[in-house]
Amino acid sequence: MCAGEENCEEVNFTETRCVPRLCVPDSTSCGEGEEATLRCDDIGRSWEIIERCEEGSRCALLENEHSCTPLICVANDTRCDGSTLQRCNRGVTWRDETCPQRFICGIDEGAAVCVQTECGNSVLEAGEECDDGGTVTELCRYGDPACVVCDATCRLIEGTARFCGYGLIRVR
Repeated sequence: MCAGEENCEEVNFTETRCVPRLCVPDSTSCGEGEEATLRCDDIGRSWEIIERCEEGSRCALLENEHSCTPLICVANDTRCDGSTLQRCNRGVTWRDETCPQRFICGIDEGAAVCVQTECGNSVLEAGEECDDGGTVTELCRYGDPACVVCDATCRLIEGTARFCGYGLIRVR
């Protein structure tokens, strides 16, 4: 009797031997260079070509299945999808990448990269809670007991209230 990773092979009518399995029977894979789709034979001893990929396509694992898939991008190229940076995954899919906090996808020297957002430009960008165009923290309007203001780092904070009797004495 052979172990789990071995197959029993008949040598002659009275003798058998255990041989190692090279692959999982009926599983699929991509051939070297990803130019073909392969299937393991029914006893796990060899790979058989089931599809040769045409020019402009390559073997890839998509949705748990190996198959020849048309190339849609150049491997490792980048692009922006809105503010999200995407990288070409082996020529067949675009994969979202995460930019650091306060960075979004933008173009620098002709390439899509993570670029830092700019607080104080009056444009609400990724990582900003507000952007009123300034880089100073405003005070609440006089007389408001409480308010929320945009601070110098484009975050919403509780503002400083100003009203009669707030602790300051004005001398005339």
